[in-house]
Amino acid sequence: MVVNGEKPTRLWTVDVETQTATQKSSQLWEIAEMKWMPDGQALALVTHSLPKAEIDIPVGGVYHLKENTFSPIQSPKHPFWRGIKISPDGKTIRVPFCAS
Repeated sequence: MVVNGEKPTRLWTVDVETQTATQKSSQLWEIAEMKWMPDGQALALVTHSLPKAEIDIPVGGVYHLKENTFSPIQSPKHPFWRGIKISPDGKTIRVPFCAS
């Protein structure tokens, strides 16, 4: 789920067999972009801390679902980047940016 606003975005998983939903994240962030990693065990995310700063710098990273951990990746310290790309083997995440 990707939400615009000042309320935190939460990650949830649903067990297909039992229909049980489990909240996975509780960070004070808004998730602006999310893509599955090729192995299906993690998500590549672009997040924004809440409350948002006047100059909002997004943070890219990988959220490991089993461990419930977020590992930030090296990303531009610039407010205008988006469109994360993941290599087919999941070893490389590209974070292009556009200058304003």
